[in-house]
Amino acid sequence: MVDGSGLVAYWPGSNGYVSLTAWVVQFLVEAKAAGFRVDEKLLATLTRSLEQSLRSDYGRFIDGEAFAERCWALAALASAGKFDPAYA
Repeated sequence: MVDGSGLVAYWPGSNGYVSLTAWVVQFLVEAKAAGFRVDEKLLATLTRSLEQSLRSDYGRFIDGEAFAERCWALAALASAGKFDPAYA
């Protein structure tokens, strides 16, 4: 389930998480590399949300987990070919 902010949520109507979104992006990248068809629009939406989560003014992290979730986002973006060295 993708919420209104472009983050993946566990259930419809619940808030999405950066870490869960990162895991889904990594899964989609691996699926694509294995030859499975991947929804490119979905992948673009999720990577865009992860790129936004790297900003210093982003505030939708799990309380106390901002650093960890940013690391997950950066790793997922790197696997998708969208690594940004300025945030690393």
